[in-house]
Amino acid sequence: RRRMLAVNLMPIQAQITGLNKHRFYEYLQFVCIAAIILVSLGNLGTMGTFSFLLFPIITILPFAKSASSLFYILPIYGIIMGITGLGISLKIDLPAGPAIVGVLFIAWIISKIIEKITR
Repeated sequence: RRRMLAVNLMPIQAQITGLNKHRFYEYLQFVCIAAIILVSLGNLGTMGTFSFLLFPIITILPFAKSASSLFYILPIYGIIMGITGLGISLKIDLPAGPAIVGVLFIAWIISKIIEKITR
């Protein structure tokens, strides 16, 4: 885990120390991301997969203090938004995928408003 973080967050330092010599950890990361996307496409569909890839990062990025804080905040944010979308879809009897995407979109709009107010 530490080597993977070093390669991702400090690539020049990882190359100097020899961790990035054979680029094994980068290839491992790409294989893991591809596997997650394939499984998500099968379970969530195209719309759900790409909304979970896009909306959390563009919503949280303006408020993050560091790159390492994103690793902790983004999974929690995705889980909360997914559960919220599922709850709304069960309560109002909507399809789950569009309800989750709608919740992610509304949260993004709210974050843009908060960002403009705080600037």
